[in-house]
Amino acid sequence: MSGVPVRAVDGVSGFHLLFASNPLPMWIYDLETLQFLEVNDAAAAQYGYARDEFLGLTILDIRPAEDVPRVRDHVAAGRPRLQASGMWRHRRKDGAVIDVDIVSHTLDFGGRAASLVVVRDITLQKRAEREIAQLLTREQAARAAVEEARERLAFLAEASRELASSLDHKATLATVARLAVPTLADWCAVDVVDEHGAIVRVATAHTDPAKVALAEELVRRYPPDWNAPHGVPKVLRTGKPELYPTIPEAMLAEGARDAEHLRLLRTLGMQSAMVLPLVAREGIAGTLTFVSAESGRHYMEADLELGQELAFRCALAVGRAQLYRDVQALNAELERRVAERTTQLGAANKELEAFSYSVAHDLRAPLRTINGFSQALLEDYQGRLDDTGQGFLFRIRRATQQMERLIDDLLSLSRLSRAELRRRPVDLTTIAERVVRSLRQGKPDRPVAVTIAPGLTADGDDRLLEAVFENLLGNAWKFTRDQPLPQIEVGVIKQAGGPVVFVRDNGAGFDMAYSHKLFAPFQRLHTAAEFEGTGIGLAIVQRIVNRHGGRAWAEGEVGKGATVYFTLQ
Repeated sequence: MSGVPVRAVDGVSGFHLLFASNPLPMWIYDLETLQFLEVNDAAAAQYGYARDEFLGLTILDIRPAEDVPRVRDHVAAGRPRLQASGMWRHRRKDGAVIDVDIVSHTLDFGGRAASLVVVRDITLQKRAEREIAQLLTREQAARAAVEEARERLAFLAEASRELASSLDHKATLATVARLAVPTLADWCAVDVVDEHGAIVRVATAHTDPAKVALAEELVRRYPPDWNAPHGVPKVLRTGKPELYPTIPEAMLAEGARDAEHLRLLRTLGMQSAMVLPLVAREGIAGTLTFVSAESGRHYMEADLELGQELAFRCALAVGRAQLYRDVQALNAELERRVAERTTQLGAANKELEAFSYSVAHDLRAPLRTINGFSQALLEDYQGRLDDTGQGFLFRIRRATQQMERLIDDLLSLSRLSRAELRRRPVDLTTIAERVVRSLRQGKPDRPVAVTIAPGLTADGDDRLLEAVFENLLGNAWKFTRDQPLPQIEVGVIKQAGGPVVFVRDNGAGFDMAYSHKLFAPFQRLHTAAEFEGTGIGLAIVQRIVNRHGGRAWAEGEVGKGATVYFTLQ
C-alpha cells in the first residue's frame, strides 16, 4: 500500500496503516470516473484479483450486470459525507456473487473527489436469512395445510353425523347440501335417478334463497338431458367424477338448449365446479355437485378428493336408507306371511283337535265293542269253542288292545305339539332316579345295574323332560331284557356348544344303516314278537327335545347296545 500518500487523505496520519491492515475489504474510487484508486489486501483477497488487476477496474465491473443501473443512480444522487449505503451484490473474479453491506465516506484523494468504501461480506447471513424465510414459509404452508385438513375433517365429521341421524335419504342429502355451503361451495345440488330412470333434483343449497329458487326454476324449465356432454348426465353415464377448474363461456354455450337457457346459466355466475357420483349397491344412484360462483374459488385435485370422500359417505347413507326400506318391506311381508301362517296353523290345530277327539271317542267305541264281545264269547261260549276258536278270539283281543295302545301313543304325540312349554330349572338326576324306581317296581325280579350321574340339571319343562326319561329308560330296560348282566348309564358329556345328556345300555342295539328311522313315528327296528311296543317312544323324545331348541340322535351296534344323546337350549 506504499502508493497511498499520507497527504492525500487530508493529512490524517496513520491512515495508510489503518487502510492496509484493516481485515475488512476497503477501497477508494473516483466519483467521476468510478475507477478504483486504491484497494487494500483484504479486498484483493476477498474478490480474487491481484492489486494491479483491481486498480484497472471500475466499481461497475464488480457488479452483476442487472445491478449496474442502480449503481449509477446511486452515485449520481447527492449524499452526505458519511453514508451507510446499505446492502448490495458484488461479483468476484470467479463470477461468484456475494452479498455485502457497505459504508462509504467522501474525501479528497490527491485533489480528486473520491469515496472511501468499507465492505462487510454478509453472504452467509443473507443465505441464513433466506433459509429462515423459506423455513418460515414452509412452516406457514404446513400450518395452513394442517388447519385446512382439520377443517375438512371437521366438515366430514359433521356431515357424517347428519348422514347417520336419519334414514330418510332425501332429507339427509338435503342437509348435507346445506352443510357444504359455504364451506365447500357457493352452490351444492343433489340429483338422483328415480324408479323410472329420470334424473330428479332432490336438493339445492345456496346462501341466497332467491338464487335457490332460480336454480330450481332452471331445472324445472330445462330438465337434465341424459345425452348432455358435461355435468350430471355425463357422470351418471360414466360413473366417473368430473372436475372443472374453470367454466368458460364455450362450455355454457355448448350445454345451453337455447338463448334463454344460456342467459339463465350466465345468471348463476358459475366459475368452477365438481360433479361426483353417488355409488350405491345397485350402481350409480345419483350425483353430488359443487359449484363456485361469487367466491371466485377454483377447484383443484385436493378439493376433488374431499368431494369424493363426502360423496362416498353420502352413497353409504343412501345405501343404508335403501337397506332399511328393504328390511321394512321384508318385515311387513314376513308379518303378513306369519299372520297368514298363524291362521293356517290355527285351522290345522282345530282340525287336529277334532281328529284327536274322533280318535279318542269314535275309534275307541268300536274297539271296546269288539273287545267286549270277544270277552263275552270266551266266557259264555267257552265250552262250545274248540281250542282253535278260542285262539282266534285271544288274537282278536290282543289286536284290539294293541290298537288302543297305538291310539294312546298317537294322542300323546299330538298333545306334545300343542302343550304349553313351561321352562324352569329342572333336576334331571332326580327325574331319572324316579323313573328307574318305577321300572324296578314294575319288574322287581330284574336285576338291572343302573348308573346315574349326579348333578344333572337343565332349564326346561319338567313334565315333558320326565316323559323323555320314561321313554329312554323304558327302552333301555326293555332292550336289555336278554342280557345276563344288563347295564344302563345316564350321564353327560361337556362340550363347547353345551352339555350333551345320554342314556346308554348294553342291550340289543341296532344297525346304524337304519338309524334314520329311529325317531320316525311307528317305525320299529325290532318285531313285536321280539320286543313289545308301538314305535312311538323315540318320536316323542325327539318332539320334546326339539321344542326345547335341542336335538336328539342315537348310536348303536347290533348285540352291543345303544346310546341316545340329546341337547337342550
